[in-house]
Amino acid sequence: MMGLRSCWPRPVVLLILSLLSCYSYNLSEARHHHQKLPSAVVVGTVYCDTCFQSDVSKGSHYISGATVAVECQEGSSRPAFYQEVKTNNQGKFKVVLPFSV
Repeated sequence: MMGLRSCWPRPVVLLILSLLSCYSYNLSEARHHHQKLPSAVVVGTVYCDTCFQSDVSKGSHYISGATVAVECQEGSSRPAFYQEVKTNNQGKFKVVLPFSV
C-alpha cells in the first residue's frame, strides 16, 4: 500500500493542506460573524443653547441627569423599540439599538 508521500508530489500535498486550513478558517469566521449581529448606536449631547445658535458655544450649558427617550416604529404600529437613558455629567447619552429594529 502506498502512502500520500509516495503518490503525490510534496508541493501538491502542501497546497491541498493549505487550502483545507483556509477553508476551515473561513467556516469558523462565518460562524463567528453569524452570531454577532450588527446594531446601531444613537449618541448625543443635551445642552441649553441660550443664544439659539444651534451649536455648542461658550454660553451653552450641558444638562446632566436629563432623560432622553429613543423610540423606533414603523408606520402607525406600536413602537418596535423604546428606551430611556439619563445623560451623564457632561450631558452625553448613548443608546444601543438591537439588530431587530
